[in-house]
Amino acid sequence: MAGAEDDATDLAALLGDPLVRGFGVILEVTARLERLVATSLEREFGISHTMFEVLLRLAEAPDRRLPVGELGRLLVVTSGGATRLVNRMAERDLVHRRTSPIDRRVQIVEMTDHGADVLRRAAAVHAAHLRELLGEPLPAEELTRMFESLDRLGAALRERLPYLH
Repeated sequence: MAGAEDDATDLAALLGDPLVRGFGVILEVTARLERLVATSLEREFGISHTMFEVLLRLAEAPDRRLPVGELGRLLVVTSGGATRLVNRMAERDLVHRRTSPIDRRVQIVEMTDHGADVLRRAAAVHAAHLRELLGEPLPAEELTRMFESLDRLGAALRERLPYLH
Protein backbone atom coordinates (compact mmCIF):
# COMPACT_ATOMS: atom_id res chain seq x y z
CA MET A 1 0.00 0.00 0.00
CA ALA A 2 2.91 2.33 0.66
CA GLY A 3 3.87 2.10 -3.01
CA ALA A 4 0.49 3.44 -4.13
CA GLU A 5 0.76 6.32 -1.64
CA ASP A 6 4.25 7.14 -2.91
CA ASP A 7 2.98 7.09 -6.51
CA ALA A 8 0.13 9.44 -5.56
CA THR A 9 2.58 11.78 -3.82
CA ASP A 10 4.89 11.75 -6.84
CA LEU A 11 1.93 12.46 -9.14
CA ALA A 12 0.75 15.31 -6.92
CA ALA A 13 4.24 16.81 -6.98
CA LEU A 14 4.42 16.47 -10.76
CA LEU A 15 1.00 18.05 -11.26
CA GLY A 16 2.00 20.90 -8.97
CA ASP A 17 5.25 21.54 -10.86
CA PRO A 18 5.01 25.09 -12.27
CA LEU A 19 6.87 24.08 -15.45
CA VAL A 20 4.41 21.25 -16.17
CA ARG A 21 1.43 23.49 -15.47
CA GLY A 22 2.93 26.41 -17.41
CA PHE A 23 3.63 24.23 -20.44
CA GLY A 24 0.01 23.08 -20.33
CA VAL A 25 -1.07 26.72 -20.39
CA ILE A 26 1.18 27.40 -23.40
CA LEU A 27 -0.35 24.44 -25.27
CA GLU A 28 -3.92 25.47 -24.46
CA VAL A 29 -3.41 29.13 -25.37
CA THR A 30 -1.60 28.19 -28.58
CA ALA A 31 -4.36 25.78 -29.60
CA ARG A 32 -7.09 28.35 -28.96
CA LEU A 33 -5.25 31.14 -30.77
CA GLU A 34 -4.49 28.85 -33.70
CA ARG A 35 -8.13 27.78 -33.98
CA LEU A 36 -9.39 31.38 -33.87
CA VAL A 37 -6.78 32.72 -36.30
CA ALA A 38 -7.06 29.79 -38.72
CA THR A 39 -10.85 30.02 -38.82
CA SER A 40 -10.71 33.74 -39.57
CA LEU A 41 -8.13 33.40 -42.37
CA GLU A 42 -9.95 30.46 -43.94
CA ARG A 43 -13.36 32.14 -43.77
CA GLU A 44 -12.28 35.58 -45.00
CA PHE A 45 -9.49 34.72 -47.46
CA GLY A 46 -9.73 31.00 -48.21
CA ILE A 47 -6.21 30.27 -46.93
CA SER A 48 -4.96 28.28 -43.99
CA HIS A 49 -2.91 29.91 -41.25
CA THR A 50 0.12 27.93 -42.47
CA MET A 51 -0.36 29.33 -45.99
CA PHE A 52 -0.48 32.81 -44.49
CA GLU A 53 2.80 32.11 -42.67
CA VAL A 54 4.42 30.92 -45.93
CA LEU A 55 3.35 34.14 -47.64
CA LEU A 56 4.80 36.16 -44.74
CA ARG A 57 8.14 34.31 -44.95
CA LEU A 58 8.26 34.82 -48.72
CA ALA A 59 7.45 38.54 -48.34
CA GLU A 60 10.44 38.89 -46.00
CA ALA A 61 12.78 36.96 -48.33
CA PRO A 62 14.95 38.48 -51.05
CA ASP A 63 12.96 38.64 -54.29
CA ARG A 64 10.02 36.96 -52.48
CA ARG A 65 11.72 33.55 -53.02
CA LEU A 66 12.87 30.69 -50.80
CA PRO A 67 13.81 27.06 -51.32
CA VAL A 68 11.10 24.58 -50.26
CA GLY A 69 13.50 23.10 -47.71
CA GLU A 70 14.06 26.49 -46.08
CA LEU A 71 10.31 27.04 -45.83
CA GLY A 72 10.04 23.67 -44.12
CA ARG A 73 12.74 24.63 -41.62
CA LEU A 74 11.10 28.00 -40.90
CA LEU A 75 7.67 26.42 -40.37
CA VAL A 76 9.03 23.35 -38.52
CA VAL A 77 7.49 20.86 -40.94
CA THR A 78 9.04 17.95 -42.83
CA SER A 79 10.26 18.41 -46.38
CA GLY A 80 7.33 16.28 -47.57
CA GLY A 81 4.89 18.44 -45.62
CA ALA A 82 6.44 21.59 -47.07
CA THR A 83 6.20 20.16 -50.59
CA ARG A 84 2.51 19.26 -50.17
CA LEU A 85 1.76 22.72 -48.76
CA VAL A 86 3.55 24.45 -51.65
CA ASN A 87 1.64 22.25 -54.13
CA ARG A 88 -1.70 23.35 -52.61
CA MET A 89 -0.60 26.98 -52.69
CA ALA A 90 0.53 26.70 -56.32
CA GLU A 91 -2.90 25.30 -57.25
CA ARG A 92 -4.39 28.53 -55.84
CA ASP A 93 -1.87 30.72 -57.68
CA LEU A 94 -0.42 32.01 -54.39
CA VAL A 95 3.08 30.80 -55.31
CA HIS A 96 5.05 29.50 -58.27
CA ARG A 97 7.57 26.71 -57.93
CA ARG A 98 10.63 26.28 -60.14
CA THR A 99 13.84 24.29 -60.17
CA SER A 100 16.92 26.10 -58.90
CA PRO A 101 19.31 27.00 -61.72
CA ILE A 102 22.21 26.25 -59.33
CA ASP A 103 21.06 22.87 -57.97
CA ARG A 104 18.40 20.94 -59.89
CA ARG A 105 17.47 19.01 -56.72
CA VAL A 106 16.24 22.23 -55.08
CA GLN A 107 12.80 23.69 -55.71
CA ILE A 108 12.45 27.47 -55.33
CA VAL A 109 9.12 28.91 -54.21
CA GLU A 110 8.20 32.43 -55.30
CA MET A 111 5.17 34.45 -54.23
CA THR A 112 2.90 35.43 -57.12
CA ASP A 113 1.30 38.84 -57.51
CA HIS A 114 -1.98 37.20 -56.50
CA GLY A 115 -0.27 35.78 -53.39
CA ALA A 116 1.07 39.24 -52.53
CA ASP A 117 -2.41 40.70 -52.92
CA VAL A 118 -3.94 38.03 -50.67
CA LEU A 119 -1.18 38.61 -48.11
CA ARG A 120 -1.74 42.40 -48.08
CA ARG A 121 -5.47 42.02 -47.50
CA ALA A 122 -5.15 39.15 -45.02
CA ALA A 123 -2.34 40.80 -43.03
CA ALA A 124 -4.44 43.86 -42.24
CA VAL A 125 -7.34 41.75 -40.99
CA HIS A 126 -4.98 39.35 -39.20
CA ALA A 127 -3.23 42.21 -37.36
CA ALA A 128 -6.57 43.65 -36.24
CA HIS A 129 -7.67 40.21 -35.06
CA LEU A 130 -4.44 39.74 -33.08
CA ARG A 131 -4.83 43.17 -31.48
CA GLU A 132 -8.25 42.02 -30.30
CA LEU A 133 -7.14 38.54 -29.16
CA LEU A 134 -3.85 39.56 -27.53
CA GLY A 135 -3.95 43.31 -27.02
CA GLU A 136 -7.30 43.54 -25.30
CA PRO A 137 -6.57 41.13 -22.43
CA LEU A 138 -2.87 42.07 -22.02
CA PRO A 139 -1.22 45.50 -21.70
CA ALA A 140 1.41 46.43 -24.30
CA GLU A 141 4.33 46.14 -21.83
CA GLU A 142 3.28 42.64 -20.86
CA LEU A 143 2.95 41.59 -24.50
CA THR A 144 6.42 43.00 -25.24
CA ARG A 145 7.97 41.06 -22.35
CA MET A 146 6.13 37.89 -23.37
CA PHE A 147 7.28 38.17 -27.01
CA GLU A 148 10.88 38.87 -25.94
CA SER A 149 10.81 35.79 -23.69
CA LEU A 150 9.29 33.64 -26.45
CA ASP A 151 11.96 34.88 -28.90
CA ARG A 152 14.71 33.78 -26.49
CA LEU A 153 12.99 30.43 -25.93
CA GLY A 154 12.55 29.95 -29.68
CA ALA A 155 16.25 30.62 -30.30
CA ALA A 156 17.24 28.04 -27.68
CA LEU A 157 14.84 25.46 -29.09
CA ARG A 158 16.06 26.02 -32.67
CA GLU A 159 19.51 24.90 -31.47
CA ARG A 160 17.97 21.65 -30.18
CA LEU A 161 15.69 21.06 -33.17
CA PRO A 162 17.09 22.98 -36.14
CA TYR A 163 14.91 21.25 -38.76
CA LEU A 164 12.81 18.19 -39.52
CA HIS A 165 13.59 15.70 -42.25
